[in-house]
Amino acid sequence: MNLHGWSRAEATLWAAKQQLRFLAERFDKPFLKQANSHGMIICDEFSTREEDAQVAKHFSVDMLLGTYYSTMERIPHVAMMTESKHSPPLQVADLIVGVVTSAIAGSRWGRALFEDVAVQMLWNPHVHSVSFACSLSAGVLGYGLKVFPNKLTPAAESLFSDLNKIYIVNNSGVKRRTRV
Repeated sequence: MNLHGWSRAEATLWAAKQQLRFLAERFDKPFLKQANSHGMIICDEFSTREEDAQVAKHFSVDMLLGTYYSTMERIPHVAMMTESKHSPPLQVADLIVGVVTSAIAGSRWGRALFEDVAVQMLWNPHVHSVSFACSLSAGVLGYGLKVFPNKLTPAAESLFSDLNKIYIVNNSGVKRRTRV
């Protein structure tokens, strides 16, 4: 495989760095900031220690200097890397990523499980508002779920079209819409 003149290993490492950046931005702000807390990221190790070190080095630069969107004020340590077989939270994360990825790819099994996963990704985009309401997709896409590359956004939005008809999000959480 050759992507932009990169080997598969180079492309995978680049993607891992970007994914960690996206995760950290969404974890730091809004999640940790809203909770007035600090947190740590734990992720799967790569195939070699050298790759782990490269990802950690790249992430430490993001932590010190910030990214285009965030300053990483609430994540005090570089990402910890471990084997997922020793970390039940990583195993759960792998399941969630698998469901979302297969749903966006059009798998009927991913689509069948997507509703259960999507409502768990909700973030309140209207913190400190007296009252608000929005569709499920408006509360998840771009906040709890970063769709990358952007050309996959229409596929992700179509997954939410049916869920938007079933649920509404307001200041007390996710609610099933009532038929009028």
